[in-house]
Amino acid sequence: MYSFKFADIGEGIHEGKVGEILVKEGDTVKDGTNIIVVETDKVTTEIASPVNGTISKILIKVGDTIHVGQELFLIDTGSGFTTSPSPAEVPVEKKEEPKEEVGASVVGEVKVSNNVLPSFGSEQVEMFSSKEESSTYHNADVLASPVARLLALEHNVDLSTIKGTGPSGRILKDDILSLISKDSSSSQPVQTTVTQQVVTAPVANSQVVTANVSQTSIATREDKAIETTPMRKAIAKAMKESWSNVAYTNLAVEIDVTELWDQRNKFKDLILEQEGIKLTLLPFIVKAISKALVKYPTFNSHVDEANGQIIQKGAVNIGIAIDTKDGLIVPNIKNADRLSVLDIAKEITLLAEKARTKKIQMSDLAGGTFSISNYGSLGASFGVPVIKHPEIAIAGIGTLENKAKRVGLHFVERKVMYLTVAADHRWVDGGDIARFVGLVKQYLENFTLLFI
Repeated sequence: MYSFKFADIGEGIHEGKVGEILVKEGDTVKDGTNIIVVETDKVTTEIASPVNGTISKILIKVGDTIHVGQELFLIDTGSGFTTSPSPAEVPVEKKEEPKEEVGASVVGEVKVSNNVLPSFGSEQVEMFSSKEESSTYHNADVLASPVARLLALEHNVDLSTIKGTGPSGRILKDDILSLISKDSSSSQPVQTTVTQQVVTAPVANSQVVTANVSQTSIATREDKAIETTPMRKAIAKAMKESWSNVAYTNLAVEIDVTELWDQRNKFKDLILEQEGIKLTLLPFIVKAISKALVKYPTFNSHVDEANGQIIQKGAVNIGIAIDTKDGLIVPNIKNADRLSVLDIAKEITLLAEKARTKKIQMSDLAGGTFSISNYGSLGASFGVPVIKHPEIAIAGIGTLENKAKRVGLHFVERKVMYLTVAADHRWVDGGDIARFVGLVKQYLENFTLLFI
């Protein structure tokens, strides 16, 4: 009988949460068969059985918090009782301790209006629609000022029956007011009656809200408590740490990538056929940034808050923010400055697949020196990403857009994108950021420089 325990996987992780149990009691497993999904504050990963045998007993359930060294399964191996190595016996590769490697990159916050639309009951809807529908339809094609249209709507006036006094017969506010003044002496406007019906309708407890509330009103929806995952809690912690410790500043540049786009199109089909890799602009951008980081090593640094030092990193490990259903994770491409564009494309594809299938390892997350948030892949043009502290800077990539640009005496269509670099203003100045971004722009607009 083999005792399967939650082993120490390093990087300061002491506990996790059971996300999924992939086997049931009585199942036969082989060495390397994934048997459990564990969510930690840095990664969600599948853990495999290290032995051949039959699942004799499952000692945990989905949702349980488990700790390093805790017994999870009993596996019948057909031999005597054995056990997983204790945490102290598990060889763990010594790695540089990162600060919350799940630090996420986000696009600026979305502002939500506080204005609330009124809710009408079915009777009130009929009152407004039955008498205003025809005039509203006819008013659409009549030349009138916005104020005149508003007055016409409020007083149920058909604009097609009015001769405007403005240029080209445009109906003005005074034309509507004049008509209303004439009508008021002979008859009461229809809208007045409608308004009286709404205002004098019985209202419970003198509340402003009407009594006839639609059954589909949002007020009928119930509140729902959503339990946060360990990864989401870690992201929240990293975001708070970043905003609390970083003096944010950012610069953005427009980059014309038309020539790079055309060159990439010449080879993308061949690379897809021979390598099975979909070649996008991202590997070129990673290459350009990695070369610029070598020229400006302060951007490829960590800040040591305790000692007030900047630690310039020898390796250029560029993190790529990957959006998964479990949350945002940032694995990194090791030694990106030494890789070809094709090799970078392969690494991005591999990391994305590992993230999608929950195969990301701690080694994929550890050691990042600079990060990239590709929010352009989701259609966003511009944003200010959040720095993954203790890194000093991060880049945000906007979507590719067609833009008319003047070339000589003519306007031509060009492929452009916005690149934003956010940095910690305590350690780098605006001029430093401008020079760094300018060099990345130079590399991408003169793409042959990437291969020199």
